[in-house]
Amino acid sequence: MDIHRIEDALSKHSCMEALTWCSENKTALRKIKSTLEFELRLQEYIELARARKKHEAIAYFKKHLVPWQDSHLAEIRQASALLAVPPSTQCGPYKRLYDHSRWSNLIQSFRFAIYTLNTLPTEPLLHLALYAGLASLKLPSCYDIDHAGTKNVDCPVCDPGLGKLAEEVPFSHHVNSTIVCRVSGKIMDGDNMPMAFPNGNVYSREVLEDMAARNGGMVKCPRTGAVCEFSELRKVFIS
Repeated sequence: MDIHRIEDALSKHSCMEALTWCSENKTALRKIKSTLEFELRLQEYIELARARKKHEAIAYFKKHLVPWQDSHLAEIRQASALLAVPPSTQCGPYKRLYDHSRWSNLIQSFRFAIYTLNTLPTEPLLHLALYAGLASLKLPSCYDIDHAGTKNVDCPVCDPGLGKLAEEVPFSHHVNSTIVCRVSGKIMDGDNMPMAFPNGNVYSREVLEDMAARNGGMVKCPRTGAVCEFSELRKVFIS
């Protein structure tokens, strides 16, 4: 509720609520070396300069910005010239200071500061869960163009959409391999053992038995189209 209240005030171009929060958490902000308070003070000075309230701006500058000169001297020097530059200026450095998009940056800076103080993740929990899930499933074969036909139908990384997201996470490390049927996406084990066609392609027994039951005992290799009797298939034992 506090975050929403302060961000709402910043979106309405008011720094008062955020500055109050900074005052209440001054020690903690100093420990994490946050510059949020300076950014807020600078924005209030910019708004006074925008309104051409020169006397108020000078007084504000001396009281709230000069104390930051040890760490923000360059920004303070640039800001000191704002009173001589109108808001309509096309001069790059001063045009950026007058830019209203700075308020959006202040909201982001505030959110980062309060998340850091409360040890909250700066990214949504859904994103973190996706990173962990994709990293645990990502394999080089998911991106092997030469074997696109062997992709697991149930693998999120093999999916074009999630696979694009997975490009940014590391490959998983598996000590033991898990054999998965490329047709059903199910794991092949002792209860659903792998069966090999004469051409060497391997599929799960469950899929091949179902195929044989529907085709009078004949099975067809989904990848090559080769047809043979179910009895010609060989059991595969992985050591």
